[in-house]
Amino acid sequence: MKALVLGATGFLGSNLVRTLLAHGQQVRVLVRPTSSTRTLDGLNVERVLGDLRDPDSLAHACAGVQVIYQTASYYPPKTIPANVATAQALMETQNLLTAAQHASVGRLVFTSTLTTIGFPADGGLATEACPFRSLFPNNPYLMAKAAMEDLVLDAARIGLPAVVVNPTAFFGPYDSKPTSGTQILMIARRLMPLYIAGKANVIDVRDVAVGMVRAAERGRRGERYILGNWNTTQTELKRAGLPPQPG
Repeated sequence: MKALVLGATGFLGSNLVRTLLAHGQQVRVLVRPTSSTRTLDGLNVERVLGDLRDPDSLAHACAGVQVIYQTASYYPPKTIPANVATAQALMETQNLLTAAQHASVGRLVFTSTLTTIGFPADGGLATEACPFRSLFPNNPYLMAKAAMEDLVLDAARIGLPAVVVNPTAFFGPYDSKPTSGTQILMIARRLMPLYIAGKANVIDVRDVAVGMVRAAERGRRGERYILGNWNTTQTELKRAGLPPQPG
């Protein structure tokens, strides 16, 4: 089986590539000409140049693969209006959906975010059935993510074999920027004297990658899947990241 990974040079994508290779799959990765590929060094992958804004490059990348994993996160600047960010996000996502349809892929696994999962009215644990309700309608990232997810699910309803995964906060290796690992580093270096107390769910990024493979293999078209592990608090997370006290 051959899989295409978009966002393969990123934190989640590079871990997913390793998981797919460990499962004996052939892997093709779409990389932008300007992207650093050091997180893929030494890996036996097929590299193709392209961009989500370039339909022709997407068509070329999708040809001949059975599964597409979209892990390329869209992070619009906070300074642009939410409607502008959403329009850009929808254009890129539609380009991918069109390419996937033309290539007749067997599965598209789209990476969304936990922020598109709504809050239960009774204050209980959230499930995939909880609809999105934004507390910050002017936040370009949140609104763009929700719109992208809706577009994918709409395509699934009319036949595209797509599923959505909603990972919680993930940590782990190959966080080269770093992204979520910034919090752990700041805690370990005692550079985070203040933090917002609250609940959190965290998961190892490698478990997210395994969950994505399972979603490709066993997921039901048009479903969302929360990929999470430890229900905790920011206080516990801070305590877990601190180095041991001497003595």
